Amino acid sequence: MKRLGRRLPLALCGATFVFFGVSSESAEARGPVVQEPAASPPGAGSAVSVPETDAPHGFTLEQALAAQKRGHPLLTAAKANVRAAESQATAAGLWSNPQLDASYTRSTGTTSYDSFGYGTAGITQFIELAGAPAARKRSAEAETRATMADGAGLSRRLAFDAEEAYVSLAAQIARRGVSEETVKDLERADRIVRARVGAGMAPQYDASRIAIALAAARAELGDAEANVARARGDLATAVGPSVASLRGDPIYDFDATPPLPALAELQRDLLAHRTDLRAAQYRAESARQAIASAQRSVFPGIGVRLGAGYGQAPNQTDLGVGIVVPLPLVDRGQGLVPAARARAEANDALADAIVVAARERLNAAHAELLRRRETLEKYRAEMRVISLGMRSEAEAGYREARLSVLELVDAYQSFHDARLKMIELAVNASLAEVAVRRVLEGAQ
Repeated sequence: MKRLGRRLPLALCGATFVFFGVSSESAEARGPVVQEPAASPPGAGSAVSVPETDAPHGFTLEQALAAQKRGHPLLTAAKANVRAAESQATAAGLWSNPQLDASYTRSTGTTSYDSFGYGTAGITQFIELAGAPAARKRSAEAETRATMADGAGLSRRLAFDAEEAYVSLAAQIARRGVSEETVKDLERADRIVRARVGAGMAPQYDASRIAIALAAARAELGDAEANVARARGDLATAVGPSVASLRGDPIYDFDATPPLPALAELQRDLLAHRTDLRAAQYRAESARQAIASAQRSVFPGIGVRLGAGYGQAPNQTDLGVGIVVPLPLVDRGQGLVPAARARAEANDALADAIVVAARERLNAAHAELLRRRETLEKYRAEMRVISLGMRSEAEAGYREARLSVLELVDAYQSFHDARLKMIELAVNASLAEVAVRRVLEGAQ
């Protein structure tokens, strides 16, 4: 299944946000790093182009997923479950062991036995004439394949969890960057305002108002740093113990968008990729084989005994053979066979339910992704008309007493909010794309 990629440039109001990332199945990192050009002079109004820069220090999604595969305990448990199921399948196909029985009798008084006494020994083996072990093995082998599909589904779910945590951490770091730049902007504005207040060119209110805005921006930066710490913890939880091998910040690209496949194409490929559907189908096959096993267990075979004895009379040696035949008079399979048929019916219905739900979820996830992409593209186009020198214009206007301090603060806040909105829309579109792939691969 090809990974649906996204190419969503984040150029807005004098700042360009470009996140490294992954848009192919091999999870190759590409794209330039976060950059912000110098403020444009007043009156500039063209959109910012994405500069070519060297890759920063950090780790890619591919590296995060490799670390997860190396040491996540749940993946280790899944592999152990597969080995256990394979061993169970081997055990299910084996005949019962032969039984050895022996006895010895010696008289304590008058006897007709040999002076040695009387000893017997025999071996009994149950002969599986109905082929019940083979039927049990086929059922267990289907269950093993279902366990393998469960393990593959778990691996994909964990990978998607790690990808979502990876994207969320990249987004939180980007939001923190916006907050840091806003604090720097307001610190510069604070110096401008205090200089005018000190020169008697502006009232003390202006200094108080910009101080309040600066305090709020610093508090928001503290929240952003806390959110980054929490997002790192979420990624560490998703990746597992090997997360210690990852250094730096995530390198993720929200800026790559191959064409989204048509819904009809995705629906056509849906059933071929869902691990939960494969697991349900294998369990349905296991249940059908269990019907045959239950039917054959009604009269599974006969027991054969070979024995020998010595001393029944002086120097008497005996050889014997016998059979044991089970009589299906009480248990005729009236419980096991209907139960096996009911389990097969239930597993068939479960597989059908997965198909129905998967198609509807894919419809919804595809529609959501299209809408989120459209929203992002529209917002990006609308933001292109905003002057890249808005902050410089506002500062110059305040110096020249053409703008009030409230208008100055509003310019900074609007710029700040617009950048955060762009990040939010890009993240939502990226996570919606992950949701589509989750549905396609049955990894919800």
